[in-house]
Amino acid sequence: MKKLFSENPLLKGSVIVMAGSFIASFLNYLFQFLVGRFLSPAEYGTLVSLFSILYIVGIPGGVLGTTATKFASTYKARNDFKAVTASLVWVEKIVAILGLSLLFLSFLFRNQLAEFLKIADPRLPVVFFIFIALSFLGSAPTGFLQGLSRFKAYSLASVLSSLLKILLGAGLAFLGFGIWGVVWGLIAMNLLSIIACLLLLKKNLRARFEESLFSPTDLVQYALPTAVVLLALASLYNMDVILVKHFFSPEEAGVYSSVVMLGRIIFFGLGSVQLVMFPLSSEKFENGGDSLGIFKKSLLLVVAGAVVGVLAYFLFPSILVKVFFGSGYLSAVPYLGLFAVFMGLYAVVDLFSRFSLSIRNFRPAAVLVVFAILQTGLICFFHQTLFQIIFVNMGTMVGLLLALGFNYLKK
Repeated sequence: MKKLFSENPLLKGSVIVMAGSFIASFLNYLFQFLVGRFLSPAEYGTLVSLFSILYIVGIPGGVLGTTATKFASTYKARNDFKAVTASLVWVEKIVAILGLSLLFLSFLFRNQLAEFLKIADPRLPVVFFIFIALSFLGSAPTGFLQGLSRFKAYSLASVLSSLLKILLGAGLAFLGFGIWGVVWGLIAMNLLSIIACLLLLKKNLRARFEESLFSPTDLVQYALPTAVVLLALASLYNMDVILVKHFFSPEEAGVYSSVVMLGRIIFFGLGSVQLVMFPLSSEKFENGGDSLGIFKKSLLLVVAGAVVGVLAYFLFPSILVKVFFGSGYLSAVPYLGLFAVFMGLYAVVDLFSRFSLSIRNFRPAAVLVVFAILQTGLICFFHQTLFQIIFVNMGTMVGLLLALGFNYLKK
């Protein structure tokens, strides 16, 4: 068994990241469980919709985080750690500017944003954007840990962040500070997590890096199409939550939010595979190795995990809802199995997309954008019931997976 792990970096890394992700996911869902109990359904729906905004407007940070992973693995393949340091400094400067710009825009359009999401106090979205700006700053260090294949450190950082989320975010909600306490706790969590990631990354950085081979032009040329891919993926993942918050009552949006948070457990669990696959595939590609073999093994792991997860959600929906959210959310039970199918399909789509990015193949970008627009348009036309929302999500994923599979076979 030890030999099997040592000779299979994908399996070894996946197990390490999966273990860390399992602990982090458990803590994250403990956080969701606690704030779901400490907040009213309407407040909880507001919190989930704010997080969905993070996934959408936080795309620049995610893009640069993914770019950091790609170039960290590239420079690691060349054994150029001066370039690793130079690229980290450059990326952090860019994300700081982006974060401050978004914070300024959120202040200018705070009333419109609060009205769209049906939030009474327009100051709340602005404060949440402080959390988003700090999330930008944290995306690069974690991306570099991933790109350098430092999966133990990456997992440790994930677990620490999730633990701080409970202690600070849920802790303040428990003390009676409501949704404001949760948001301020998340801001403090981000600050401490950034410091921890930089300390973990310290041994891979070089004090003098001016003579490195780092090229900002090359990084930007990679980042631009990556932005399109990640924006489309984020839209496919979050637009339904935002539109449900807009079209449905606060109570119905709260129920759907509980379905979403439970269903996403499948994606979070399977996400450990693509987190390991990306830097390994990228490094193989840069060295002329077999990146396709890494992808095939990853695809097998993701499909098998998705099947097991979907079966569990169809067989035990009531138990899952009671455990995570309590009997007050049992109205979510009829939707859970179908939403799990959507999440399983999305996990496969995400793997195809990340693999393409790892080998600098940007052809799927246009396909992802078309289906992201299609999903949003269909939900705007068909939103009489929550079932319609989920069926639109499932249909969009099936069509997208067929298109990506055709592109994969053709290439």
